[in-house]
Amino acid sequence: MEKYFSAVSIESWTLPVLVFVCSIILGIIIDRQLQRKLHPQDGQPDPESLSYIAAKTLRFMPILWSLMVGIYWAIHMIDITPYVQNILSLFLKSLVLLSTTITVARIIVNAVHYYLRRNAENLSSSSLLAHLLEFIVYSCGLMIILQACDISIAPILTALGIGGMAVAIALQDTLTNFFAGLQLIVMKPIKVGDFIRLSSGEEGFVVDINFRHTSIQDVNLGMIIVPNQAVSSATLMNYDLPRREIFLTVPCGVSYDSDLEHVERVCIEVATAVMEQQSPNTTYEPFVRYQAFGPSSIDFNVILPTDNVAQRSILRHEFVKALTVRFREEGIEIPYPIQTVQLTKQAE
Repeated sequence: MEKYFSAVSIESWTLPVLVFVCSIILGIIIDRQLQRKLHPQDGQPDPESLSYIAAKTLRFMPILWSLMVGIYWAIHMIDITPYVQNILSLFLKSLVLLSTTITVARIIVNAVHYYLRRNAENLSSSSLLAHLLEFIVYSCGLMIILQACDISIAPILTALGIGGMAVAIALQDTLTNFFAGLQLIVMKPIKVGDFIRLSSGEEGFVVDINFRHTSIQDVNLGMIIVPNQAVSSATLMNYDLPRREIFLTVPCGVSYDSDLEHVERVCIEVATAVMEQQSPNTTYEPFVRYQAFGPSSIDFNVILPTDNVAQRSILRHEFVKALTVRFREEGIEIPYPIQTVQLTKQAE
């Protein structure tokens, strides 16, 4: 032990250990006070606020910084050999670079998320982009730390290049989904928050696009997990492009004896009343289009615009109920299907 530590008494260790412990306690107190100041617990946090972003960026960092200060003062207050001092100094330098890397990574990721949320109409926000940025920053930080520790990174890069080919072959499916996810983010056929329907029948809101799959939440609040490659190559309907509103068609039929002008007026009044309750932000008006002379009725469609695609079944449900009641009040007949059967008597 004499190679590493000089002959010192136990009392000489008391003050350095006390400084080290106090620095950690001080870091915990600063972290809690900072989080309480930037991220109040009495209300719902706003992901788009700068205080929320700052709270996420600085979380646990004061503890790490105080730990480094405590180690610095402790090793300079203990009588140790230069060999140990060099090792601890290198360790401190690595901690400084690591904390800087973590801080830069958090700042970049949170800033990108903030920018994407503020520009949600044109850009897509997903965990894939965040993970990719974090990977790049941490990789650069690791290279800097290795260089600071006098470790040559050239052999490491060479080994990674050779091993990367084997990994790429082994993880071909994963890499295909990864690049398919990047394509979805860059080309923007869909983005987080869009309501989509795949050619295979799945539909719902896009919740996330990560490095392997796309998460879609259906109207029953279930989560549908679809590989990015399947989403990228699928024929899909994006109900949010080019606008969020869609037109819901409800087929109807009335008796041949009905006044069609009266029928049209009643349908529009009922549709308008239902839309005011179920889809008040719609900018279009409902309308009626007569289609054909059916076997037992005059067939037509009532077209109801709505800006809430997920609730279109509720809108149809309420409209059919309200229209049935109104038709009965107005004396408008909804005929039953009629089929005429002719019976011929065979000659004896």
